[in-house]
Amino acid sequence: EAMAHHLTEALEEINRNWNTQKGDAVVKQCAEDVVYQDPFLPQAIKGREAVAQYLNGLFTAFPDFTIVNRGKVVEGDEAVLRNDVVRATMKGPIRTPQGQTIPPTHKSFSGEYAVVLSFDSHQKVKNFHIFGDSLGIFRQLGLPPP
Repeated sequence: EAMAHHLTEALEEINRNWNTQKGDAVVKQCAEDVVYQDPFLPQAIKGREAVAQYLNGLFTAFPDFTIVNRGKVVEGDEAVLRNDVVRATMKGPIRTPQGQTIPPTHKSFSGEYAVVLSFDSHQKVKNFHIFGDSLGIFRQLGLPPP
């Protein structure tokens, strides 16, 4: 019960930091060897430094990236969230893992996403996996799929 309460607080803080576009603050809540995956990425990235760099790039591209949590299930050291991306407007460039730069389209995407997190014994995020429709995102943004 106590664990679930701590995790709920941690999850609310992650959402807050995401909605204020603070990549470094999101990463402070992660373990050193965190593994992160989302619909923009062809494969997972590992380690706090890489994730911080990635999130800061994401928030540069989408400075209004806003999520609303519609529900969560917390079980042991894992949580599943149902998040709506309410708004994310591409106002800055995206750097692809292949080193290309995609210029901003000034279009937005929105949609519903599942977020699965697992935590270590210090309530730090070990795994951060966002599931959603990547083709839908690229289509809404007017970008070719990766």
